[in-house]
Amino acid sequence: MSVQPHEQFAPHFVGEVVAKWLRHDADDRLMQLREDFTFVESREYVWTAPAGFIFDGTTIPRALWTLFGDPFIGDYRRAAVIHDLHCTPICAQCHALMADSGPKRTPRYVCGRHPLNRPRYRTSSDDAGRTMHAAMRTDGVTETRARAIERAVMRWGPQFVAG
Repeated sequence: MSVQPHEQFAPHFVGEVVAKWLRHDADDRLMQLREDFTFVESREYVWTAPAGFIFDGTTIPRALWTLFGDPFIGDYRRAAVIHDLHCTPICAQCHALMADSGPKRTPRYVCGRHPLNRPRYRTSSDDAGRTMHAAMRTDGVTETRARAIERAVMRWGPQFVAG
């Protein structure tokens, strides 16, 4: 009886980004997923953005889009959805994604079922940047470009800790 080698694992996406444009505070950059979208980073880490998830494409300042490209048509758009998922906290009580009430409101993230609960992040902002890097590489973005985008997101994007 021979021993079969373990199956090689390769990060991959499940599904496609199927979304509709939204308007919010005169900003037409928000989109809402119409179907679940998943990035399987490893056997242990599977990230699913559910249908209904609202995202803005990237946290890189618009001025840097000339360097990296528009996040909605660029080669890192699927990775940007997964990064936005990491940047969206969950309710500590029901574990549902919290709704973003906008940057000028306090609290900014609110659970529809438990409005007094504080947000909890599944990962840190550093881990979110690393996952985005892995997703970009999975989509064929070069190592140099993926590192540059990862650094920009980690520098100018939201900062948060897991817990």
